[in-house]
Amino acid sequence: MRKILLAVVALSLLAGSTAQAFPFKKKKKKDENGNIIPDRTPKQRKNNIKFTFARYMFAFIRERFGDLPVWKIAAAQRGMTDDNLIHATNYKYLDEKGEILDMEGFQVSLGSLALPLNLRATRIGTLVTITWDDSRDAPSAAPTDRMMVGIFYADYRDTFTLEKETGATRRDGKCEITLRDDDGEVCIHPFFARADNTAFSEDKAITLPDTE
Repeated sequence: MRKILLAVVALSLLAGSTAQAFPFKKKKKKDENGNIIPDRTPKQRKNNIKFTFARYMFAFIRERFGDLPVWKIAAAQRGMTDDNLIHATNYKYLDEKGEILDMEGFQVSLGSLALPLNLRATRIGTLVTITWDDSRDAPSAAPTDRMMVGIFYADYRDTFTLEKETGATRRDGKCEITLRDDDGEVCIHPFFARADNTAFSEDKAITLPDTE
């Protein structure tokens, strides 16, 4: 899908070049009051292209969440749609092609649940081990809260994976996940979900270099 979109944009740019080579009198667009609408500047056209790519990327990321209502709950609390909230939160972390520019800055989860202060991770090849200490039993930090992990790959900036079923809870103090690829740097985003998926924590970005 992304390759198709790139091709469409390329053809649009080619059409623009052809129009310059064979000029013709362009009909001016007017608004409802009859005022001439000025042509878009190159910067505006560039921003429109990024916006289009970003919509595809955010749609892809929301698909990875499936029926997990992380962004829907956060958006409802702010009087927004989940689409608008993820766009407003993360648009600046994408490049002009809609790919992940800042893996650490990207916000994977929002919510009121607490994260452990000493959340950390190590990596050996494809095996990532996340550990923490948290003995709290409170509405914002229950022992049964489940750990989930978002993953960005430095070598694949146009994708995102989400490990929803890690089997680890807050009381366990440890979670292990397996990466799909042992090449290149990765950035994991662990966060917690209430057992019934009615509340979530923010995520913490942890960058892990290639261990090879």
